[in-house]
Amino acid sequence: MLRADALLVLQASNCNEQIPAKLYEYLRAGRPIVALTDPAGDTAGVVRAAGLDAIARLDSVDDTVALLRRFIASVRGGGSAVAERRTTSRRRRDAAARGSSRRCSMRRCKAA
Repeated sequence: MLRADALLVLQASNCNEQIPAKLYEYLRAGRPIVALTDPAGDTAGVVRAAGLDAIARLDSVDDTVALLRRFIASVRGGGSAVAERRTTSRRRRDAAARGSSRRCSMRRCKAA
């Protein structure tokens, strides 16, 4: 993961109130991240809070293709943003202080 050119996180809109645990690992990895998720969901909110904007709807082929073209060109050109370090450090401390994530990871996604 630390040697990858970029990292991909997927989250369907029926799971908007959940954040994949791997997203926090991705943020700490310091690699560019592309998120295919509902822009209104919690996953997109965490991505934006980290200073990243490579977000497209997972269920939109057109949005996904357009984002991936821009994102790949940016990665190849060396201009891809990575998570702001202050954001990733704060999130780690917040999680440690709470002892668990804001939302229960065992909660099931809503039926599609």
